[in-house]
Amino acid sequence: MPTIIIQPSSKDTALESGYPISNRGSDPKLWIGRYYIGSSGKSVYRALIQFDLGILPPDSLIVEAILKLYINYTTNDSIPAYVTPFLIIDEWDENTATWNNAPNIDETVFGSTKAITSEGWYGPIFFLNILNCLLKIKK
Repeated sequence: MPTIIIQPSSKDTALESGYPISNRGSDPKLWIGRYYIGSSGKSVYRALIQFDLGILPPDSLIVEAILKLYINYTTNDSIPAYVTPFLIIDEWDENTATWNNAPNIDETVFGSTKAITSEGWYGPIFFLNILNCLLKIKK
């Protein structure tokens, strides 16, 4: 069976609860997790990633879908950040997406969870069920 690698993402951005109208679509880094922002409390980052699935042959039988992430910075190695991919069900634009206008997700369709504790490669993060849902939606 052939392996198809889809990289880089076709669009991506990070959303930040502490700055709910900020857009990070031009930032080369994706931010995830939580951090404290002074007296205002904690802020949460969520990353949005989209891949172009148009290169998949029609009626493909997909038996595995994995995501690998490189984490280049962590704030506290003793407190893991947990990464779980979810199915995004709304259209979104990487140059205008913010915490306040974030696309909806389907909380019932998600991949495996990874605990991020230090810099380095993380994966595989399995998300076959997400990919299968996306392909059904496109048909």
